[in-house]
Amino acid sequence: MEIRKKSTYPQGLLIGSFLLSIMILAFMLEIQTLAPQYSTFGTQSFKNSFNHQNIPCSLSLTSSLNLKDNECIISNIAQLCNRISVSFPLFSTIFYMSNWLLILVLLMSLIYAAMCKTEDVMDDIESEDQEEKIGLKDCEDNI
Repeated sequence: MEIRKKSTYPQGLLIGSFLLSIMILAFMLEIQTLAPQYSTFGTQSFKNSFNHQNIPCSLSLTSSLNLKDNECIISNIAQLCNRISVSFPLFSTIFYMSNWLLILVLLMSLIYAAMCKTEDVMDDIESEDQEEKIGLKDCEDNI
């Protein structure tokens, strides 16, 4: 799909913007899956009242220590992902299974690439280029 000034149909722009918003949503959910601690609390920490040490925020600590509301604040991305997970449990299950399917396919692809030796296509292309150059030089000598 190529977007050009005054030559792109409005339907194409609408589909493009819809696909872009779906990709951003998938990326946000993937970040929540890959780095849940960082995407939920970032670099927030709080001072422990017992030994005055800085402890990074986590869900288990915030629920067990009864912290003040302003000490550990959950990010907006984490709130959105939690709302989606609670509202649509089937979507959450499908997303979880698709992540594992992606990992499985990637591992199988890596194993296949490591085990099966494929012909080097670049060698064929380079030899054809050399033959063409030789052929062209012969033609130039004759002219």
